[in-house]
Amino acid sequence: GSRSGSPAAWGAVVQRLGNDREQELQEEIAVFRRQLAGECRRASHSEARIAELECERDSIWEQRVQEEEKRTRAEVRLAACEKEWAACRERLAEERLRSTQ
Repeated sequence: GSRSGSPAAWGAVVQRLGNDREQELQEEIAVFRRQLAGECRRASHSEARIAELECERDSIWEQRVQEEEKRTRAEVRLAACEKEWAACRERLAEERLRSTQ
């Protein structure tokens, strides 16, 4: 079968379809770029928040380590005091025993 219209007319149609498709692609690319830019902004916000949280975590961890060290030193001092207290009570008991004899 023969096609209606000249090759030049078909060429114009193909050209127009090509231009329309190119326009659609340009619009899709623009939308994609906007989405990507939004995601990049969100990502950099998330990265900043992650850095803040890591700092906070490290700070809390450091505090916890210091508190643990302080508690350990306090326990050592407490054990030394209890030992000395027991020795003093023992000496006192011996002195009382001697003074009653």
